[in-house]
Amino acid sequence: MAMLQKSRRPTPPHTSSRPAEPPKKNTQTPRKEKRRIKKSINTQLPVQADAGHGLISLLEVEREARDAQALSDLHYIIANQTPKLTAARQGFVFQNQRRSKMKLVAVTGLTTVDRTVPLIDTLERLCTRITKVNKDQTPQVFDTSSLSNEYSDLKKNYPFHAMCWLPFTSRNGDKIGGMLLAREKEWVQPDLIVAGRLAGAFEHAWISLLAARYKGPRGLPRATSWLIILACSLALAIPVPMTTLAPMEIVPADPFIVAAPIDGVIKDILIEPNSPIAKGDLLVTFENTTLKNQLELAEREVFVASARLKRASQLAFSDRRGRHDLGIARAQLELKTAERDFARDLAANSRIIAERSGIAIFSNKKELLGTPLTIGERILQIANPDQVEVQIEVPLGDSLILSDGAPVTLYLDSSPLKPISATILRADYEAKKTASDTLAFKAVAKLDDKDRQPPRLGVRGTAQIFGDKVSLGFYLFRKPISALRQWFGI
Repeated sequence: MAMLQKSRRPTPPHTSSRPAEPPKKNTQTPRKEKRRIKKSINTQLPVQADAGHGLISLLEVEREARDAQALSDLHYIIANQTPKLTAARQGFVFQNQRRSKMKLVAVTGLTTVDRTVPLIDTLERLCTRITKVNKDQTPQVFDTSSLSNEYSDLKKNYPFHAMCWLPFTSRNGDKIGGMLLAREKEWVQPDLIVAGRLAGAFEHAWISLLAARYKGPRGLPRATSWLIILACSLALAIPVPMTTLAPMEIVPADPFIVAAPIDGVIKDILIEPNSPIAKGDLLVTFENTTLKNQLELAEREVFVASARLKRASQLAFSDRRGRHDLGIARAQLELKTAERDFARDLAANSRIIAERSGIAIFSNKKELLGTPLTIGERILQIANPDQVEVQIEVPLGDSLILSDGAPVTLYLDSSPLKPISATILRADYEAKKTASDTLAFKAVAKLDDKDRQPPRLGVRGTAQIFGDKVSLGFYLFRKPISALRQWFGI
């Protein structure tokens, strides 16, 4: 390492015993004296200015390295500022990876590293070999012509043959990275001193950024962050009941279905939705014009069949043929009588009478009027308001907790601050489409508090179903775990 040039010491004054001569009087004019002083200043300032400018630049780069907020910023500073102060033509920054492999992370004048370029792979292999051979991790100066044939592409295609490798190590001696400087001329001692000074500053900044990375949230020490992680891991092992939320509705427990007794068109509905009705009340009437005509026609055919039977009975006493027709007339009368009775029953069924008391449940009266119905098609329900149950639509992904006897907490939309406890009675084995066009399992629950006034029919809300106890971590991440299992087929 070359030493900096020392400034010359001033020559000591003459120590002769001869008395000092008086200073000569300056005989130059003031104008000439000013010119001499100005000329002296002009000849001395450039050297001092260049040295001062270089020192200021060095201090400025060190300050930028200390102020770097991330390793990527520091890599950019190393790659682009070092060549300016060391007369290098190009600089490369490497970061240590696993198995002591050096990875190129920054290049002078480039924003990103194109890893498809063959030169990048060659430089990474070269620096990885240097770090493995150089156990002491000292700076290395070499020429590309001295390299083996393994790096022939670097010797032939890369124009800058003079190389300088400056490694970065941590305080305990671990390799963290390094920078490789390249130029045409051989490296001289002053440039190596500046490069070593910069390497020390960059190494210190690099170590500081690595230490900040291993600190916990809000600058917590590493040990404290590990304690927090351990506490969170133990918290995830706390057993909690498996729960899910699902939409629910209060429905009648044992409703009486009023269905269409005949094929026909509804003429009138004599009740209103959700209105109380009593046993024997008239509920629905059908158009009966056709039924009346069929009944009248059937009665006339019975009258004709009776007349034929009477005539056949009279002929049977004197005519052998009349006795033969008597049986046929009697059979025809029975047939017409059955047809008349059937028409009479159909005419009677055109009026629907309530068979029990309760509340009439149907959607819209106007939609049913004039609607053609077939036999057995539902018209409305008659429900007892004191006998209700809960219908829950459990999503397909939450069917894991469905089991008979599972506890349920109901939160009604009308009174969300007053939960109601219930118990699962049964659940479907097959998922069906809901009104929202999603698949769900329908479960039925009963209210636990029988003495309490049951909620009004049709009230909706949210049901929270409780299952077996699981760990808090599985409870929080069960859906991502299920998605991963479906994705990977585990």
